[in-house]
Amino acid sequence: MKIPLLPVALIVCWLLAGASAKSEMLSVYVGNEPGALNDFETWFGRQADGVQLHTGYRGWSDYTGSVGWLQGVYAAVDRTKFWSIPLIPGASLNGSDPGGTLAAAAGSSNSAYTTAWTTIANTLATGQPTGKIYIRTGWEFNADWFPWAATNGKAADYVTAYRNFVTTFRSVSDRFVFEWCPNIGNQGMNPAEAYPGNEYVDVIGMDFYYDVTWDSTDRNGLDAWNYKVSEEYGLQWVVDFAAEHGKPVAYSEWGVNNPDGTAYMEAFADWLKNSPVEVLYQNYWNSNAAFAGMLSNDQYPLLSEAYLEAFNQIPEPSTTILLTLGGLILFPLLRARQAPIFAKRQSKQQRN
Repeated sequence: MKIPLLPVALIVCWLLAGASAKSEMLSVYVGNEPGALNDFETWFGRQADGVQLHTGYRGWSDYTGSVGWLQGVYAAVDRTKFWSIPLIPGASLNGSDPGGTLAAAAGSSNSAYTTAWTTIANTLATGQPTGKIYIRTGWEFNADWFPWAATNGKAADYVTAYRNFVTTFRSVSDRFVFEWCPNIGNQGMNPAEAYPGNEYVDVIGMDFYYDVTWDSTDRNGLDAWNYKVSEEYGLQWVVDFAAEHGKPVAYSEWGVNNPDGTAYMEAFADWLKNSPVEVLYQNYWNSNAAFAGMLSNDQYPLLSEAYLEAFNQIPEPSTTILLTLGGLILFPLLRARQAPIFAKRQSKQQRN
């Protein structure tokens, strides 16, 4: 049977163009309510690629028990899940449980930690029986606000505890993907001092926020952006560090609270497009918890519009057809079409 050439060629070109359209995953943090993710996606005009989930660390019970609880809350949400699993538990809110320490997690008599890590790993692997399971642990270690802080001479304990965590998880499943993630800037130490080594790290991330409390508001945030790039242990540093170690980079938490920070938003979009290293994902903090960066509620209208214009791109393949004497030649091209921002337009119409 003779197969028509044109339909087959068009299908092949469509598939090839779709494959070439692959870029970093767009993730979002919305808290512990799937409804908040739905609200974001309705506003955004399409589904996010992923969602960031943070489990608890206020005592040992919260440390292990919150994982299964949050997994159940998001069980029906078919998105890539980027888990932020604390490296060790901290003290409970009422102080009755002192939590753990880096020194103990790094020590040889750390059965309480390996037991907890095994429990968490089994919960995650059972809840997601196929595919990669993305784990970020011990994030922002180069600052002093989390129980797993590596500052004040604790870098060696952090490294060993991180390695123990990874080794324990890998004993449960080989599907875990581990991210090491400092906070931007000089927080009192060189983050490289607490790098666990390539064998224990799959992705190198960074958290960075544009906060008008201390960041420049000049030129719609462009001065602040340039500083984020060039500052000590800033965005250029993490790209260079990832390239040096042959790892993809992730922008694991980022947010903006400058209502006029449109140039900052545009500069980050360009940064992603021109990245010299692979970017696995970028995750926006669409929440007012801990940092007032929510965009989907339009509390910063100009900023919200800039985010939509910068990131609401759906790759769509197209073809240019050239006819020659030798036959039909198809060259797939890739173009991006702005997704319909139907929710935003609808809300504007309702206000009018």
